[in-house]
Amino acid sequence: MVSLYAIDSEARATVLDSHWLPSSARDATLNVGPTSAAAYVAELRYPGVYFLEGETGGICGRTIRAAFAK
Repeated sequence: MVSLYAIDSEARATVLDSHWLPSSARDATLNVGPTSAAAYVAELRYPGVYFLEGETGGICGRTIRAAFAK
């Protein structure tokens, strides 16, 4: 899944655009609509190898985030 969030001055995130991607996808386009937010965060989430760690019971995915200011 790829998502674009608008971040306001109180650090709240609002979803502007979001898409499920097939595993064969090599790129994605996120639409930026009008907003008064000062910053954006683009986020890509995808499945990964299950990793057991001691606090949450484990994770099985990856998340990559990139922040942008207006």
